[in-house]
Amino acid sequence: MSTFSTGELAKAAEVSVRTVQYYDQRGILTPSKVTEGGRRIYHESDLERLKVICFLRDLDFSINQIKNISQEENWYTPLIVDSEKIKIFTVHYKGSLIMS
Repeated sequence: MSTFSTGELAKAAEVSVRTVQYYDQRGILTPSKVTEGGRRIYHESDLERLKVICFLRDLDFSINQIKNISQEENWYTPLIVDSEKIKIFTVHYKGSLIMS
């Protein structure tokens, strides 16, 4: 299993280090491990999660909406597996979260 530092994760996802740090601070992308020295270590699954977060941001989901959605277990797995489910997911969550 590959591991990434914050900078490596940002580069792999084509986002800034600050973006990764911001998502960590907001609680929607937590590292798989934090070393005793405070270094954040991310795994491949964290990279996939980050890509889905970026995708949802591109669809104009707010950080709070993503945080609410991400509290569900394995919330991003169907998005990776089936692009048709992305449309269903978007309609379901955008509709219900905007109304609330």
